[in-house]
Amino acid sequence: MISCTEFLAISAECCPLHGLHAMNMPLHDTAVLAPALSSQLVCKNLVLSEDAYTANRGHGCSQAVVMGSAPLERQAGGLYFEVRVNGTVDATAGGLAIGVTHTAPEELAEVPGKAKDVPLTFAIGYDGLAYLNGCEKQLGWNPERLQIGQRVGLLITDDGRGDLIVFEDLKPVVQISGVALRDAGLMAGPLYPLVDLFGSTSVVILAPTAVPPSQRWCPLLWDHLEPAELEPLASDMLQSTRAVTTQPPAADLLLQSTRQVV
Repeated sequence: MISCTEFLAISAECCPLHGLHAMNMPLHDTAVLAPALSSQLVCKNLVLSEDAYTANRGHGCSQAVVMGSAPLERQAGGLYFEVRVNGTVDATAGGLAIGVTHTAPEELAEVPGKAKDVPLTFAIGYDGLAYLNGCEKQLGWNPERLQIGQRVGLLITDDGRGDLIVFEDLKPVVQISGVALRDAGLMAGPLYPLVDLFGSTSVVILAPTAVPPSQRWCPLLWDHLEPAELEPLASDMLQSTRAVTTQPPAADLLLQSTRQVV
């Protein structure tokens, strides 16, 4: 078994710069202000606070997806946002899903029932699931047990790998390979924060400012997905069930996979 240091060294050698580097996003030296939640998705089952940083789910788990009103901005470490659980319900399976999407809220023709109904979305959570734009994989991390006051963050790294890392109380619990993200459809374009208030999680507060943890952890110690591990959904689920009012980004923005075919 290789050590953490050896794993990180091998990863750096195998993965050329991509992701945020390919997007040419400006780098902010200090913590950036997270975009307020979009009022576009407010409905009978979803209420936002006056400042649009708190989201409250009503009854049931459908139509409780919240999205940022603007794309995430790059800071030291990458693209990062964080929510704090501020309300829970008992006797409900699963928990919140946290993710990012290339789809702007104003592009949605109707309120989505779930995160998967938003095109070009990558979300982690529910009852231990990674959903990557039509592909999914069961994970060990289950947010069902999250309690009031706990924090969940999501980072797209700018270290040249472009990985997606989920943190629970600043500790990493899931990593999705940047190669897997690109193979699933991640593009060199704006990414909006997204949270699905599912299962036991009924209220979240989006942190106005949050910085990603600065430490480096060994991915061997927690859920780590590579492209070969992802399973496509049934063919009738590969396309979003929600129409969008604008065309997706041009195909030439697609990031190319760095996998070698042997």
